[in-house]
Amino acid sequence: MRGGVGFADNTVWHPHLADNMAEPIPWRPGPDDPWRHRLDRVVNRLLAASKGKFLVGATGQVPLNDLIALLRGTEDFLVELATEPDLCARRMAELFEPYIENAEHYIGLVSASQYGRAFGYPGLWSEEFFKATQSDMSCMISPAMFAAWVMPELDMLGERYAFLWCHLDGPGAVVHLPALLGRPYIRCIQYVPGSGAEPNGPRWMDLYRRVQAAGRCLEIAVPPEHVEFVVRRLRPEGLLIRTQAASAEEADELLDKAARWAGSDAGRA
Repeated sequence: MRGGVGFADNTVWHPHLADNMAEPIPWRPGPDDPWRHRLDRVVNRLLAASKGKFLVGATGQVPLNDLIALLRGTEDFLVELATEPDLCARRMAELFEPYIENAEHYIGLVSASQYGRAFGYPGLWSEEFFKATQSDMSCMISPAMFAAWVMPELDMLGERYAFLWCHLDGPGAVVHLPALLGRPYIRCIQYVPGSGAEPNGPRWMDLYRRVQAAGRCLEIAVPPEHVEFVVRRLRPEGLLIRTQAASAEEADELLDKAARWAGSDAGRA
């Protein structure tokens, strides 16, 4: 795809803007970008409608490590990441400040109208600012490539923001958990098993404990049938569990039970 953004019912397709990594990628968000003005209108309409009813999340692009792969084309990018890592790093450095300016624009736009920081995804509100980030493409690269490509971006974000929430997507990305836990600014890990993998629950207990042992917050979406198992075996501090209930009454009952379960089997396999 070239020249335009493709919209589907459940996703957005980015155009391929680069034929190789030898030249700067022509992605330049900012005041002259027509998409900014379109998105500004959407955000401002949401803010106007939200008063006393709901919170609006500050929008933004996916992190650069994923975005550059999309703009170059994933397969071609992965080849060049292996063969031309210095060029890839140069493209990252060139786009970092425009990426941050774009993010800060929308943070400011929303913060001027509502208190605190709201995220539609991961669905959190915080009195203090935190930066959500990810690396979905990391399931396709080795720990060495992760250290060379993804960690520099995280370090740049960590220098700017004190608290990073990090989305870890799929079993193929779990190999990068030690690198993430080695950075003090990564304060929360959200683990999503991904399509075709066992859901959050007993299968991933070792991963959860590694996150908690490192003193980090943990966020997981857990099927109702696994909630008791997880709540009994993990520390409640810094633990956020998403689940479902068929009714408000069922949800209240689950909350009451969870308070009794919390930590009652801590340390058990």
